[in-house]
Amino acid sequence: MINVIEIAKYILSKCSQDNEPISNLQLQKILFFIQKDRLKHAGWFIREDFEAWPYGPVIPQLYNIFCSYGAMPIDREYDNNLDEKIKLDINETIERLRVMDPWVLVEKTHSLGGAWDQVYNNGSGYKKIIPKELIRERG
Repeated sequence: MINVIEIAKYILSKCSQDNEPISNLQLQKILFFIQKDRLKHAGWFIREDFEAWPYGPVIPQLYNIFCSYGAMPIDREYDNNLDEKIKLDINETIERLRVMDPWVLVEKTHSLGGAWDQVYNNGSGYKKIIPKELIRERG
């Protein structure tokens, strides 16, 4: 299992270095799709749980660290010791998703019958944990 802060720092640094900084909303959605992919393909995955929030899956601890940016890009670079294999595992996903409009990413996480949709349940599941098994099965 990997700590979400380490992955987030790598994603933000990569996006900044590539002159494609992303917002907190985009970061959360990119992490969700990384988690979905890693759970389907076994191996490592993100330790922390996602919760069902109105704009899709969110890891609250991470949200709170970057919420002061609002919708603005987080143009920061961090030192990190993320394993090179992990970087290779996620680079394609980062590069593919960071160029999408943030609201398209929200729509993708809101797919009917998907993990977020099942837990959020029209708001009755607000801030409830989205089980990793459901993410693996339904994404």
